[in-house]
Amino acid sequence: FIGASQKQGRPCLLLDAERAYTKGYGESLGIDNSSLDIFRAKTAEEYLDYSIEWMELKKNKGGLVVCDAIGSLLPKEEAEMAVRAMEDVLARHPRDAAYHYNLVDMYNQIYDIDPERYLAAAEREAALALELSPNRQEVYFSLAKTRTLRGDYEGALALLRHAIDLTPKVPDAHFYYGVIAYSQGDAETGYLEIKEAMHLGRKWKNQYEPRVVANFFADSGHDDEAMDLYQAALDIKEDAEARIKLGILHYFKGNRDLAVEHISMALKEIDITKSPWYANYLPILQDLGLAR
Repeated sequence: FIGASQKQGRPCLLLDAERAYTKGYGESLGIDNSSLDIFRAKTAEEYLDYSIEWMELKKNKGGLVVCDAIGSLLPKEEAEMAVRAMEDVLARHPRDAAYHYNLVDMYNQIYDIDPERYLAAAEREAALALELSPNRQEVYFSLAKTRTLRGDYEGALALLRHAIDLTPKVPDAHFYYGVIAYSQGDAETGYLEIKEAMHLGRKWKNQYEPRVVANFFADSGHDDEAMDLYQAALDIKEDAEARIKLGILHYFKGNRDLAVEHISMALKEIDITKSPWYANYLPILQDLGLAR
C-alpha cells in the first residue's frame, strides 16, 4: 500500500508501533524511505493524536496512514499491569530462567512507554536468565530483539550468531539471522542462512515470509529459487504481488505463456498502474500485450 501510494504522489505515514521497520526491508517492498514519514510513540493516544494532526496537514493531498500493528497499541496502564503481574510471579520463582526471559519479551513489547527504563530492564533480565541457563537459545532471541530496538543491528546479529553456534540445528535462528543480514545489505550471508533454515525444515508462518524472502533472493540473483518461493507464497494464499513477480521472472526465463498466465491473473486483482514498479513493468506488459 505504501509503495503504491507513493507512486501516485500521496504522502504516507507509518505508525511503527512494533519498532520493526527497517529501511532495507522497506526498499525490498518498493517503499521510498526518503519520502516516508515514520512516527513512534509511547501510547495509543499519542498515535491517534499525531495521526489526526498529520492528516489535517495532508488533507488536500490524499495522505495514507498505516499502523504496524494495532495489537501493539495496548493502553499503557494495561501493558504495565501485565508486566507487574509477571514481575510478581518472578519474585516468587527467582531461579526459573523461563520467567526472566519471558519478562525480556514483555519489556521489549512495551519499551516505547519508557525506552531507557524498559530496555535496560530487558538487558538485566536477559543477563539473569543467562546466568541461570547459559545455553538457552530463547534468551538470545529475545535479547537480539532488544538490541534491534536499540538500533544495534550488529549486536543483534552477534547474539543470533552465538545462538546458532550453541545449537546449530534450530532453523529459526538461521532464518532471523538471514533476514537481518539481508536487510543490512549482506546478501551473501543472508542467502546462506535462510537456505540453512529451509534445509533444517523451517515452515512458513504465512504467505508474506516466502514472498519477502523471494524478493531478497531475486534481488541477489537467485531467480530459480525466488520463483519457487513466490509459488510457495501462492500455495499458502493468493497474493497478487507474488503472482505478478512470478510472472515477471517467467518472462525473463523465456516462459512467455506462463508469464502471460500469471500476470493476467494478477491484473484481475490489482491496478498495476499504481505499482511503484510500474515503469519497470510497462515494457514487459507491452511486449506481452497486457499493457492497459
